[in-house]
Amino acid sequence: MTFETFAVVFATLLGPILAVQAQKMIERISERRRQKQEVFRSLMVTRGSRVSFEHVRALNSIDIVFSQNDKKENKVIKKWRIYAFNLNQNVQDASEAALATWVNKNDELFLDLMEAMALALGVPAEREHLAGAYLPKAHFDTAQAQQRALSSIARVFSGEQPLKMDVTSFPASPEAVSRQEEIQKKLLLALGDGEMNVHITNQP
Repeated sequence: MTFETFAVVFATLLGPILAVQAQKMIERISERRRQKQEVFRSLMVTRGSRVSFEHVRALNSIDIVFSQNDKKENKVIKKWRIYAFNLNQNVQDASEAALATWVNKNDELFLDLMEAMALALGVPAEREHLAGAYLPKAHFDTAQAQQRALSSIARVFSGEQPLKMDVTSFPASPEAVSRQEEIQKKLLLALGDGEMNVHITNQP
């Protein structure tokens, strides 16, 4: 068998295998890009409500779907870690001014992250566009109320705040109420005009 013949046979046998492997590689790359785009889309859609489950889930997916081996994607991961570090700061007992500073810094770091992500995905996006979001006041008030409720529950379970209870009444069954009324009626009959009527009976 000549070299040319061997090459033709080898290519004929190996060609379909290589084609299948190439197709699988293309599918993996496409799926990975779809996941990155989904994270970006979720963050954009929920950027007006950053405490929502979908938003937090998308943030925590960044380390999974973006690669440190790619220069642009590695920048996304670095921006996310800087943002996460600031988010995790304990500001529970911070002053109003310190809290405002923390919130403003979070806003800037979030925009830094979104800019890096848009660049990595090749999505044209200006900083002003990334910052813009619509959130109805009713939704904002609801989110704030939920946050306060969750914080109060957490303080109760951690022992930082006592659970206050104010008992105004005790539940009673209809049968118990009926028996109580019957006893009261008999007691009133026994008292008569304010004096207890006592009957003594001699038994042999």
